[in-house]
Amino acid sequence: RVKVLPVPASATDAALAAAFARYGGVVGASVVRGTGYVDFASRSSAVAAAFDAHGRVLFEPGGAVSCIVVSATRDRAASLDEGRE
Repeated sequence: RVKVLPVPASATDAALAAAFARYGGVVGASVVRGTGYVDFASRSSAVAAAFDAHGRVLFEPGGAVSCIVVSATRDRAASLDEGRE
């Protein structure tokens, strides 16, 4: 999962997913109060996307965004949760 900020208030989940589609492997995206979260099929896709998109202008209007890899992919997180039962 990549955390993206700032994301304009006008941005939708679909627009965020589209902004990261060029990196491949996007499995979900959501915008919550000016912060975006993009889920990738693999950690390597997330790291590559965060590295390349960091400092770019992804939305109009808007400035450069910061991108941070914040967690494992959904599948990995789910498998970790299953082990806790």
